Amino acid sequence: MCCTGFLKTMMFIFNGGIFLAGAVILGVGIWTFVLLIIIFLPFQFFIIVLIIFLAEVAGAIVLFVFKDVASDLLGDLEDSVRKNIKDNYGKEESVSSLWNATMDGFKCCGIKNYTDFTGSPFNNKSNTYPQACCNPTITIFPCNATEAENSMIDGCFSKLLVAIEENAVIIAGVALGIAAIEIAAMVVSMVLYKDIGTKA
Repeated sequence: MCCTGFLKTMMFIFNGGIFLAGAVILGVGIWTFVLLIIIFLPFQFFIIVLIIFLAEVAGAIVLFVFKDVASDLLGDLEDSVRKNIKDNYGKEESVSSLWNATMDGFKCCGIKNYTDFTGSPFNNKSNTYPQACCNPTITIFPCNATEAENSMIDGCFSKLLVAIEENAVIIAGVALGIAAIEIAAMVVSMVLYKDIGTKA
């Protein structure tokens, strides 16, 4: 069930990332409140925010440096999902229905294109391709190899990468906003620390 696992994993990653980001922001907010309002130790607060900030910068650098490794892993995953299509599409109902829903939702065909289904149980039995692989304005049914080739429907993998890239811009913007807030918090904490020092 490689295909099912892949799609479920991507869903868990997206939802889990959003949940964790919200939890981290909530936790940092509560921590900030406790440190600034209740304990009021600006210097310790500065150190804590600085550590968080440096950890975020280090994480971003690691992601940037190992970008090629991540790309290779995605390529391996693409190959294993393609093999799952060839082995199980048209044979296992869960795989077939999951792919049909994915292709209908993303308006895509296979991992790369319609040829991913060549040799699958579905293709071997009917010598056709999923209807999502043919242009919806074409009324030919069922979808055959000629129409699928002429339709040139994009693969789901490229559509998924586009979706990730679009969300990555939003995530990067949020990360920059959080970094700006952290820098401002460090500046404020040092001003308060200096102010406390002059009053003492």
